[in-house]
Amino acid sequence: MLARNRSLSMLLISSLVAVVTIVLLIYALSSTLINRNREMTRLNNRLSLTAEQLQTSIAAALWTVDKPQVGKVLDAGMKDRTLAGIIVKTSDKVYARSRDDSWKSVVGEPAAVQAGSVTCELPIIFEGEQLGTITLIATTKFLREAIEINSFIIVASILLLDIILICCLFYILNRNVLRPLKKLETYAVSVCSDDKQPALLENFAFRGELEVLRTSLGKMVILLETRYAELQKEAKRFRESDKRYRILVNTIPDLIWLKDADGVYLSCNRMFERFFGARTSDICGRTDYDFVDKELADFFREHDRKAMTAGKPTKNEEWITFADDGHRALLDTIKTPMLDEEGKIVGVLGVGHDVTERKQAEDKLKEAFAFNQQIIDCAQQGIIVYDLELRYRVLDSY
Repeated sequence: MLARNRSLSMLLISSLVAVVTIVLLIYALSSTLINRNREMTRLNNRLSLTAEQLQTSIAAALWTVDKPQVGKVLDAGMKDRTLAGIIVKTSDKVYARSRDDSWKSVVGEPAAVQAGSVTCELPIIFEGEQLGTITLIATTKFLREAIEINSFIIVASILLLDIILICCLFYILNRNVLRPLKKLETYAVSVCSDDKQPALLENFAFRGELEVLRTSLGKMVILLETRYAELQKEAKRFRESDKRYRILVNTIPDLIWLKDADGVYLSCNRMFERFFGARTSDICGRTDYDFVDKELADFFREHDRKAMTAGKPTKNEEWITFADDGHRALLDTIKTPMLDEEGKIVGVLGVGHDVTERKQAEDKLKEAFAFNQQIIDCAQQGIIVYDLELRYRVLDSY
């Protein structure tokens, strides 16, 4: 079973939703700042206009020193709930209105201008004479509340849009991407498990690039099946060829082996296995030093290097002792350098032919020749041979 990675559709959906959410949040923040600046400007303009209106109404009352009229003008001005207080100052009098904790208008001067308030101060002029000043204090409390409510509405709208967007994207991607990819995944898993289900692709509609992917996947599977069948045939031929090769080299009574340039055994035949007293699988990957004494191993290695240095077959004789039964044999060994496709020497092929019997026959022939020569020498010198055994051996030689 293939490892299940993170869903591509979920990745696309989460990426798109994140991008849209960030864009909407930036838009909401920008809109909030723009709206706040706009409302603050409107509040300042409204405060200036209210101050001008109250200044005109209160100027006549101050000129006639009509205190009740001044109070009525101030009370009328305080009906505007954005005003936190009104202060009218003359040279000897102060008229004021402010708000209590329940935000009701009361007579009295505000204790202090609170943070977040906006003030506007204008002179009171009547018939060219300045009678005093009027100061209006407006609060931004209601403006902040309106902005907070507006921000909450925007955030809620963003969340709602995100939910709608997620649902729409999931439906679209599930229909056009997720389900086709799931079919392709199931088919790919079935191909890997050698349980192919072509109907999974044939009975399902694909669109756009996924159709190209489906077609390419089908062609690739067919191509892989064809190549796999060819590889199976080649592997079968190779196994048969290797089997014939093993039969051939194992039938030959000579010792046959292959070494790489470092003296590591790559292959050998059954007769060579008798020499080391080990199987081919145990011999391959090891060197002479793992099986024979250092002196003999150095001898083998020296003649390996001679063959590789000469670049042509070299011959030498070597006495060996078979590990399987302990008998000694004289080998007439031919070592031939192995070349790769580029002509580089990569190892040595060795063939060792047992010439022990031939050597023994040659020794006997040499010994008989020596005896014959002794008899001939004696006859030439007129010496009678009384050694019956020697005489018989001479006669036998004739």
